[in-house]
Amino acid sequence: MASTKTDPDVGSQQLSGQQSFADRNLKCIRFKTYSHVSHFPSHFIKQHKRFHGKVKAVSSSGVISIQHTPILTTRFTKPATGNLLMRPLGVVPTPQGVTWMQKNIVDENVGFRPLQVNNSQELEVVIYHRWSILNEQLIKQGLGTVEQPSKQLRDDATALKLLQKLVKAEYKIAQQRQRAQLWEQWKPGNVINRAKNIPWNVMIAIRKEVTLEKMGQKIKNGKNYLIQKAKQMGEAQKQEK
Repeated sequence: MASTKTDPDVGSQQLSGQQSFADRNLKCIRFKTYSHVSHFPSHFIKQHKRFHGKVKAVSSSGVISIQHTPILTTRFTKPATGNLLMRPLGVVPTPQGVTWMQKNIVDENVGFRPLQVNNSQELEVVIYHRWSILNEQLIKQGLGTVEQPSKQLRDDATALKLLQKLVKAEYKIAQQRQRAQLWEQWKPGNVINRAKNIPWNVMIAIRKEVTLEKMGQKIKNGKNYLIQKAKQMGEAQKQEK
C-alpha cells in the first residue's frame, strides 16, 4: 500500500494563510471602527460577533443610535464618523419603554451582538446593558411586547434562545398584572365601598374562594397563554408566505 507524503511547504502555506485570515479578523474586531451598517463584514453578522459602543440617542420609534468603539484603541485609532442604527431583536418597545431607554441608556456603554440587517438598514441586535440583556429587561418591566423574528432567523439558535426568554418574561409580567388587578379588586377599601352591608366573615370566605380558584387555574392559564402566542406566531408566518 503506497504511502502519501505531505509537502511541508504546502502545509506551512496553508497554516500561514489560516493565520493571516485569523489575524485580519482579530484586527477588524479589535481595532477597526464601523460608522455604517454597510461597513460591517457579512460574516461577522452571520457569526453573531460581539461588539461594543456608546449609546448616543434613542428615537421616538425605538431605534437606538450607537457609536461603535473597538475593543482596543491606540493613539492612531480613528473614532467612528457616524452612528449605527439598531433595534433590539424580538421586542417592540412601548412609548413608556422608549422614554425609559432615553433616560437610562443614552451615553451608556453597551455591548451588542448583530443577528441580521433589516430592510431599513438597521441592525437587529441583542444588546447587553450593564449586567443584563436589554431586550429581556424591556419585557420584564412591561415596557415592550414580544415580536416574531423574521423567517431568516427562525432556525437561528441564538434568536430562538432569546425568543424563549422573551416569551417566558412576557408570561410572567402578564401573571403579575393579573395578581395586581386581583389585589386592587379585593383591597379592603374598595370592597367596603362596594359592599358595606356584607358581613366580614362572608367577605373573607369569598376572598379565599376566589384566590383558590385562581391558584387552581394557574397552570391552565399558562398553557392557554403559550398556545395563543404560538397561534399568533403561526399566523405571522402564514402572512409572510
